[in-house]
Formats: sequence, structure tokens, C-alpha cells
Amino acid sequence: MIRSHLDGIVAWTQTRRTNGFLEAINGLFQAAKRKARRVSGILCVRHNMAERSMYAKQEDNESGLGRGGANAVDPQRTH
Repeated sequence: MIRSHLDGIVAWTQTRRTNGFLEAINGLFQAAKRKARRVSGILCVRHNMAERSMYAKQEDNESGLGRGGANAVDPQRTH
């Protein structure tokens, strides 16, 4: 086991530096990637919601129901 890590042990005895600094930077990069995934997911949801509402408006208008849909009240109609 020591033979497999001998290069790292010798490097540490010569420089007295560890890889803690690199591990800290790696942690910052990993955190940034996680945050970017969350933001990307939120943007995708917003985009999908906008597309759905856009298509819903087109479908309502194409079906002839107009703005109010099937429950719209006709002001010309008397009971």
C-alpha cells in the first residue's frame, strides 16, 4: 500500500503541501454545477409553461370558442 502512494509521500516531504487547496476548488466547481442544474431546470419549467399557455390560446381560438370558451356569455342573448 505504501509503495502505491510513495510518489505522493515523497512529494509531500519535499514541499509540505497537500492537495487540500485543489480539493476546495473542486468543491466550488461542483457546487456551481449543482446550482446551474437547478437554474436550468427552473428555466425549462418556465419555458414549458409558456409553450403550453401559448398553444392553449391557439387551440381555443381555432375551435371557435373565442376568449371565454364554452362558458362565455353572449351579451345579445336574452333569457
